Amino acid sequence: MSQQPIFKKITLDISPERIYWLKFLLEGYEGLAGQSTVDRKTGRVEIYCSPDRQSELDEFLLLNGPSFGLSHVNAEKT
Repeated sequence: MSQQPIFKKITLDISPERIYWLKFLLEGYEGLAGQSTVDRKTGRVEIYCSPDRQSELDEFLLLNGPSFGLSHVNAEKT
């Protein structure tokens, strides 16, 4: 029986008008993370990342967070 991958789900609150920008930036980093929009009116999105790319995603959020109005981060394993 194969083991299911464990992904970290990170919930972000960003500026609603910048959701497309976050998605665009993440697509430029092949395999870094997947994104799902939870509520486009409030700017809540979820990002899914594998543990082996977590430090790279943390750096990405630190460097790019201001460009899409990052205001909240909540992480959990799925």
